[in-house]
Amino acid sequence: MAPKIILASASPARYKLLQSAGITPEVIVSGVDEESSDYQNLSPKELVIALAIVKAHTVREKINYPALIIGCDSTFEFQGQSLGKPGSAANAIAELNNCEENLEFYTPDIALLILRKKLKLAM
Repeated sequence: MAPKIILASASPARYKLLQSAGITPEVIVSGVDEESSDYQNLSPKELVIALAIVKAHTVREKINYPALIIGCDSTFEFQGQSLGKPGSAANAIAELNNCEENLEFYTPDIALLILRKKLKLAM
């Protein structure tokens, strides 16, 4: 049996991106608490890598069949800190107005787990 492709994300944008590449993944949301204190001392770059890996591993624990699991995360950085999820459109606008010019976006980091061969990749 060929491994399934699983997206460990509820993001419609990530799903559409994969579909545009001809991939229709199964979606299994990890449920990882991205605001956990476990991640508070990480730099924004370290944070997105850690969350991508944790999401992929968490989904791996939910299945028992061959799969390629795609875990992803992204963040905005301002003055060395990750802004996290704003919670609402109004909060997002307020955060962006406060940041003005010095905002950096960390592109999504991806962790791939291939269960059949137990290969782990982080990009």
